[in-house]
Amino acid sequence: MNAWKNGILISIILFSLFFIASSCLQVVSASPDAIYVNGSCGNDSWDGQNIAWNGSSGPKLSIKNAVEVVDSNGTVNIANGVYTGANNTGISINKSIIINGQSQSNTIINGTDTAQIFIIASGVNVTLQNLTLTNGKAVDGGGGICNKGNLTVTNCTIINNNATHGGGIYNWGGVCTVINSSINNNTAAYLGGGIYNFGTFEVANSDISNNIVDYYGGGICNYQGDCIVTNSTINNNIASHAGGGIYNYQNSNFTVTNSSINDNTALTGGGGIYNNVGTCTVTNSTINSNNGGGIYNQGLCAVINSTINNNIADNNGGGIFNAGTCEVTNSTISDNTVSNPNMLTLGGGILNYANSACTITNSIINNNSAQFGGGIFNAGNCTVTNSTISSNIATNGGGINHNYGNLTVTGSTLINNQADMGSAVYTTSSDTLINFNRIFNNTGSYDVYSTVNGINATNNWWGTNFQGTNPFDAGRVNENVTATPWIVLNINNTNNLILTGENSTVGANLRYNYNGTDYEDTWTVYGNAVPDVNVSFTSTLGNLSILNGTINNGSNATTIFTGTTAGNGTVNAMVDNQTVTTTIQINDIINLYAGLGNFQFTASITSNTYNLGITPITINAATPETTSTSQVNAATTTVGMENTGTPINYIVMAILLIISGLILEKKR
Repeated sequence: MNAWKNGILISIILFSLFFIASSCLQVVSASPDAIYVNGSCGNDSWDGQNIAWNGSSGPKLSIKNAVEVVDSNGTVNIANGVYTGANNTGISINKSIIINGQSQSNTIINGTDTAQIFIIASGVNVTLQNLTLTNGKAVDGGGGICNKGNLTVTNCTIINNNATHGGGIYNWGGVCTVINSSINNNTAAYLGGGIYNFGTFEVANSDISNNIVDYYGGGICNYQGDCIVTNSTINNNIASHAGGGIYNYQNSNFTVTNSSINDNTALTGGGGIYNNVGTCTVTNSTINSNNGGGIYNQGLCAVINSTINNNIADNNGGGIFNAGTCEVTNSTISDNTVSNPNMLTLGGGILNYANSACTITNSIINNNSAQFGGGIFNAGNCTVTNSTISSNIATNGGGINHNYGNLTVTGSTLINNQADMGSAVYTTSSDTLINFNRIFNNTGSYDVYSTVNGINATNNWWGTNFQGTNPFDAGRVNENVTATPWIVLNINNTNNLILTGENSTVGANLRYNYNGTDYEDTWTVYGNAVPDVNVSFTSTLGNLSILNGTINNGSNATTIFTGTTAGNGTVNAMVDNQTVTTTIQINDIINLYAGLGNFQFTASITSNTYNLGITPITINAATPETTSTSQVNAATTTVGMENTGTPINYIVMAILLIISGLILEKKR
């Protein structure tokens, strides 16, 4: 009886232990760190812990159910397929997880233009990868994604989504990073067709294209946030108002590096970028072929090692419209146009607005066009240093039209510009300094033209030495411009009297004015010499070590001349079609020219005419070889020279006759 009771007791205990163990196992399986979703063969009643049903475990059917049951910091793996409906959209994520699609192109979450797709809560870390999010729709922000947390989007396509702000992604106070992804064909009613950022946003190795917004920021709107774009493309986006590619607003910081911003459109300005009271830095990038101009700046803008070309504006500033502070460094602004038949157009390359500041350093501004200021139109404070302004076209001021404020141009090259008046510079302001520049080959009336008196255009190289004239008489400047003194091309040599086979170093420079004054010390005041320029060397009666050199910082470009033929050899240096010549006298090596001092000659010397000074010379005549075994001492004669210029050949001949007589006497 006791044994029976004991058996029952043992059975109860074992059953209880089994039930407890089973309950524990079920708790573990209900909250796993990896959940699988398969829209074609899954079931939300399954545990989601296997990729396919195995009799006791299988994948979930819907993404929302999988997100609810996965562990914090776990992963939801979604099989290829198209996921729609209430259980696959409007997905709120309030824990840190990874959502991983099987493939970027075939794992598709479709909002069917009725629902937002992902809403990410503040304080969580979420990664979305290998997904396509499409046709999401939000009344407020983020048709594809609304993020308030820390979101990373990798290898995803966010396409054809719609919202009031941020058609593709709406980042509200969060941190969002987009890597190797495409944000395309999204639309927004007000701000940010592709992306709206009110937080911290980074885009790397991605494409943001063909997005549309009714107001600001076709590709990206950065509003009081920090946004970095690296190694990416922002192309073919449209804003009905401003900022076709990028709209940076309200003390925001925007940085673009190694990227292209091309073919975007904005109807009221900033086809490529509109920087409105923010800070924008563009480095190693291209801003090309945008409609509405390349950059419209009302804040702080820096363009470094970049290209802004082929942009079109219908008001002002084809390449850059600056109404703030803009620095252009080591960049090219070319082939931009301002065109509007109904209004005056200003600043084909750059327009610097009133009370604004523009600094251009080591840059190229060429082939731009507008009615006034083909290259630059300045109404503020503009400084151009060590730059080239070339082949720009305007009615007035082909290179630069300076209307108001201050203009300083130093160490720069203004060539091949074209205008009816002031082909290089047209100015209506007396606050104009144009010094130590190369100005030549411009087409039109006057290279530098001013409507007011007192323009300082001194110490420039005009492509000519103006022999017998000056820049004013030559029609290069009008009467209100002071161009005297001017820089001339100078040539020099280290030795203008050499023997055949000997060398003379020849230098050419642009450091002297027309009356020989060296302006090297003055460069420190202006900060620049005449810009670097190539020199071509040619010669007669000799050879040159190099045929082409560079005048750098005004210093000599040098070549070594080696005389080959007796006579008056020449070395020519040509800069900007101006040629200067130095003459070097070359004598055969048998000729001797001596000045003051002691000189020794042997009896083997044959002479022409030797012009000596008044100092006596000592001539040691060596004794010719004989068959005699006796030692013959050399005869030494000291000859005092008078300053009569008596030819030395007669003296040497007399000495040789004396020596011959001594030898004959000895033999007798």
